[in-house]
Amino acid sequence: DFIMNSTQMGLAALLNAVCGFSLDKSVTRSDWLRRPLSDEQLEYAALDVWFLAPLFNELFDRLVQRCIWDEVIEDCQWIYHNDHVSPIHKVRWTPDAWYLSPVQLQRLVSLYAWRQDFLHRKNIPKAWSLSDVSLYRLACLSTIEKAQLRNALGSDQRFLSKYWNSESSSIVEMLEAPEMYWASVKGDTQWGQVPPLSPSVRPLLKQLKSSVVKVASGLNWRSEQLSRKKWVNQWLRIFLYCQLNDLTFEKALLPAVWQSWRGDLLLPEFNRVMIKEIEGVAHSVKGLRASRGVNLKR
Repeated sequence: DFIMNSTQMGLAALLNAVCGFSLDKSVTRSDWLRRPLSDEQLEYAALDVWFLAPLFNELFDRLVQRCIWDEVIEDCQWIYHNDHVSPIHKVRWTPDAWYLSPVQLQRLVSLYAWRQDFLHRKNIPKAWSLSDVSLYRLACLSTIEKAQLRNALGSDQRFLSKYWNSESSSIVEMLEAPEMYWASVKGDTQWGQVPPLSPSVRPLLKQLKSSVVKVASGLNWRSEQLSRKKWVNQWLRIFLYCQLNDLTFEKALLPAVWQSWRGDLLLPEFNRVMIKEIEGVAHSVKGLRASRGVNLKR
């Protein structure tokens, strides 16, 4: 992304752009289940690995020249951490978890724990398991029958065809008695579900997103390289949550992405925005408290 100014680039395009080598893709969609593989298939598979070292060396040199190698390493560490977050942390940032009942929350946490274990057991990519949307639908089911479960997982055909028969019993048990799994995964519950943003905070959100564009422009980057919209939303949600519950707003409460160089660049600017827009912040907190029946402190 920082080198080619693109978030979507396959190996062939990257090799061509960085090393000037054209990778033959003609056998990509050939029959890879046939044995023995053809000479062309074997050569194609070998080339995928053969060019990784020279590609890394070239990208490393360019990143060092631009003085952003350390930032890339931090991003890699964050990506790894993001795939190993606790189920409680995962549920905290599920957009509609705020609306779930206590039992449904227990189900969702348990389902996230099951998926983590399932991916490790099978050593497969996350895309081959159940999506976040499917897990949320399962947690919300009023009655638990296998026919209903399959309907809730309609978009996850790969999982249904390969793993449903072996995993369905575990999923049913989890939905019927989530407290058994909840006890082993609940972990840190220092603070609860962070509410979604209300329409009243849109002006604040707009100011924060404008500050991202401003900082990115100063670095000659696209704003998407510096921060995604959902990260800004998460920052504001935690800030308002702390204001609403009289908690100290600390960097340690923020998701891992804000603990990195992105936080160093953006948080001072965010703080300036909130100081400048203090009346808007007070109005937003007042609205949230009123909606929850919380009396304002004098």
